[in-house]
Amino acid sequence: MHFILPALLLLLPLTRPTATALAVHSVCSWTGPGTNPGAFQWKYICSGKKVDKDEYGITAEYICTWPVDGSESKVADFGYQAAGIIEFITPCGGDGWTEACGYRYYGLCLGPRNATTGAYDGWRQPACFYLYEYDDCEWPTYINHSEKPDKVDIWRAPYPYVPPP
Repeated sequence: MHFILPALLLLLPLTRPTATALAVHSVCSWTGPGTNPGAFQWKYICSGKKVDKDEYGITAEYICTWPVDGSESKVADFGYQAAGIIEFITPCGGDGWTEACGYRYYGLCLGPRNATTGAYDGWRQPACFYLYEYDDCEWPTYINHSEKPDKVDIWRAPYPYVPPP
């Protein structure tokens, strides 16, 4: 019986290690300047247009087209991390969507803006979440694929950033 353990230890180098945990993605939680980032001098960057990636609309990507050179970047996706979840892709981290880093914070807002106030108040609340430039996060609530927004708006903090009172 005592010879079994040493024999098993000899076989360990022949086994392939397996991953014991999946990557953990944070859930968006910082509501920053709220539903009207422009009122706090945040700068509008782009609207990521929805591009469905399958015939049922279960997965989608949100693509910004940059006016300077016409290049495109995926700023968010839907249904990739989990069904019904929008993920805000890191702006400046590995494979980030911008090289204009240094503004520290970015925001993602969903839904239509109020033409009078500029606030995102017509869809769900909270309608905007914010994050540090090297982070990513996923929207905290489930969104049915038939109700996913047609676009996501991206904002960046003013430089230097001063938190709202």
